[in-house]
Amino acid sequence: MKKLSLVTALSALFISGCSISVGAQPNLKHTQESLVLNNAKALSGFNIHAGSGSLTVVGEEGLTAIHVDAAITTSEDNEYKLTLANHNGSARLVAKTDNSQWSQSHNSIDLTVRMPKGMMLDINDGSGKITVSDLNNNLKINDGSGHIDLTNINGAVNINDGSGGIKLDHSNGSVDINDGSGSIDLHEIGGAVTINDGSGQIEINHVTGNVGINDGSGSVLVNDISGNVRVDDGSGDIDVSKVKGNVTISDGSGDIDVSDANSLIIRNDGSGGISSRNIKGTVKIPSK
Repeated sequence: MKKLSLVTALSALFISGCSISVGAQPNLKHTQESLVLNNAKALSGFNIHAGSGSLTVVGEEGLTAIHVDAAITTSEDNEYKLTLANHNGSARLVAKTDNSQWSQSHNSIDLTVRMPKGMMLDINDGSGKITVSDLNNNLKINDGSGHIDLTNINGAVNINDGSGGIKLDHSNGSVDINDGSGSIDLHEIGGAVTINDGSGQIEINHVTGNVGINDGSGSVLVNDISGNVRVDDGSGDIDVSKVKGNVTISDGSGDIDVSDANSLIIRNDGSGGISSRNIKGTVKIPSK
């Protein structure tokens, strides 16, 4: 019995040791770096290529250089790339870590960027939250995953996003969004809005221009639009109000509520209730 107890104890110790080894976290190295590119204001634009980690970009009036502060986290013996340079007449920031399958969840570079607010900005990002504010030029974002938060963009905005919420407050140009999944929230847009969305809630308020939405699933709320509104929706409720132009809707399923518009045409309606109020001109609703 004593020998059996000893073997059992050794077996339990061995199994326990294996569990600890498998679940152990790698040793992480934390590094801070700062980069500066002088005379950047004279360049044609600013391109950012980032892998994993948060990205915050702020445009500043009177600034002529680009300033980058980077907080780098890597597992031991893994390398990273962080460069800021003039590349064919444009500023180019590259911030990437080892992307091997084992290490990618531990490695990241969090970036804080200050730039001249009049420069065009092009972001290519793998994952992590993106925050951009106070630009007086066009903004283009190609993003894999992570929330996107934009404020005061006085130029055209073009976003190609895999997943994660998108929020834009105060833009003076057109907005074009191609989104896989995640909520979309737009306020105070001074140009046309075009959205192609897979899934997620869409809310749009106060737009000077036309609004076009192609949506797979999720509710759609559109309010206070100076132009026309077109919604092609697979499923989810649709609520449209205060439209100076015409409203056109094709809907698979979900309730439709339209009020205070110049005209209303519902081309297709699969299922769900339809209500309309204060429509000045033509109202066309398919019979069921």
